[in-house]
Amino acid sequence: MAEHEDVSYPQGADKRSLETGHARSIEEHEARFAAAHHRFLRESELKGHALKASLEVLNPDRKHIEATVGEEYAAGRDYVRRLKLSPKPPTPRHNPVRYPPYDFSWSGINCGGIDACKLYGPNKSSGEIGADLFTSTAGGASSGAYVGDWFYSQSEDTWSVSLQAYVWGAGYVASAFGYAAAYAGLQLFVRDHSTGDVYVTTTDVYNKSADGFGFDITRFDGNLVSALYYVPVHADSWYEVWGGAVQHAYAGGVVADAVTNFDMYISPIAASGIIIV
Repeated sequence: MAEHEDVSYPQGADKRSLETGHARSIEEHEARFAAAHHRFLRESELKGHALKASLEVLNPDRKHIEATVGEEYAAGRDYVRRLKLSPKPPTPRHNPVRYPPYDFSWSGINCGGIDACKLYGPNKSSGEIGADLFTSTAGGASSGAYVGDWFYSQSEDTWSVSLQAYVWGAGYVASAFGYAAAYAGLQLFVRDHSTGDVYVTTTDVYNKSADGFGFDITRFDGNLVSALYYVPVHADSWYEVWGGAVQHAYAGGVVADAVTNFDMYISPIAASGIIIV
């Protein structure tokens, strides 16, 4: 499932040209999201099946394992699921860089029948992005939520393009004779309307797995995360700069849980010329 909100266009710009370029950006998002979900799910399934085959050599007793670790793992799962996120939108400021409201948004989510699966936003008015994905021995899911803005280059240059996000939430993986993986990342996506070139970089927020046996809980309470890319730009050209939360969760095996529950606020987005020496 993919959705995008109405787009705000800069005054005086060639709207028809921007609409065409923006439609291609949406197509790029959709293709990348589908490919990322397929890749994550396929790799997780391969790891999970390989672990299962290896661990079966030990002839595990499922009921005994569940009885031994089930209570402790359930306590960790319940702790993470009961966490009350308290995200606070950043205070609006007047600055050469861009703060909310942003001009456009896009989201995609593939729940795959997991236990909990919902998006936070995307809200271009506040810059809110993120998702809550929770799976307990129930397969995998992926999400992407983005907001973005227009930038215009008057000359040939190299831009330092960056964004920041304030992050609340938790990541959690646990397994006993299973495999669990949870991921959250802050992604910077730039598209050049003059060439169609796309530049993407992602900063990990949470990236953990539990292979066979493992347990991890990591909590965020307004942590600041950033992403940066140096982009060659062309004269008289429009650029779309997007900030997004990309997330994945997978769990399979005897006992396995994965949670990626992160609510983020993008603020600000910046794109300006730099001098490289």
